[in-house]
Amino acid sequence: MSYTFVNARDIILQLDFDRNGSFQTVACLTSNSMEITRDAIDADSKCGDEQLPGNSVSQTISCSGNAIDQTGSGSRESYDRLYSMLVNRDSIPARFGPASPVSGDIVYSGNIFVTSLSLDATDKDLLKFDAEFQVQNAPLTQTKTY
Repeated sequence: MSYTFVNARDIILQLDFDRNGSFQTVACLTSNSMEITRDAIDADSKCGDEQLPGNSVSQTISCSGNAIDQTGSGSRESYDRLYSMLVNRDSIPARFGPASPVSGDIVYSGNIFVTSLSLDATDKDLLKFDAEFQVQNAPLTQTKTY
């Protein structure tokens, strides 16, 4: 059986700020990750130790990047829009996966909102940001491109 590795540089976070199906890359990302967890039910007793899968699923997406400013019609969005999302409690459509999926690629999609945002302005460096998002109705929908 053959396989190919997935290039992590191709996996990005895109947001549809205007909710019109036009997804823009959150840029310029230096890293992004997704975590999904399911709560466990402790069923331990004197009959034995046991853990059962719970009903609650939680999913977060984290990213770090270089803050950018741009004028005109943009193809990338940065910390200023994320800040607005956080302040206004906006939940918007998101995609996590390749920007242009090809056959075999997996893309995750659903609504997310910002739960934390930080800026780092270290001397002799670019302005950087870290953001964390919570999935509104976990888990995200997983779609495999055919």
